[in-house]
Amino acid sequence: IDGIGDVNEDKIVTGSDATEVLNAYTMLSSNPSYKVDEAIMLYGDMNFDGILNGSDATMLLQYYTMLSSDPTYNLDKFFSDMNMKNAL
Repeated sequence: IDGIGDVNEDKIVTGSDATEVLNAYTMLSSNPSYKVDEAIMLYGDMNFDGILNGSDATMLLQYYTMLSSDPTYNLDKFFSDMNMKNAL
């Protein structure tokens, strides 16, 4: 899926994206009827389990950290490093 991790759809993955996922997860935890923004659900479910939670925010922050230190880093490499070879 193009855009994985870019939950605010600004064409770049940053710590802000991880924060938005964590905020949405926090809202869901306290209010199960909370309506999560479609982009956050689509692009923020980093482990593709259909559930938005702290694991997704952590994975997104890990991806952002690697991307920040190596601009050539990409999702294929990230998922391979995370042992999720068939994710994309």
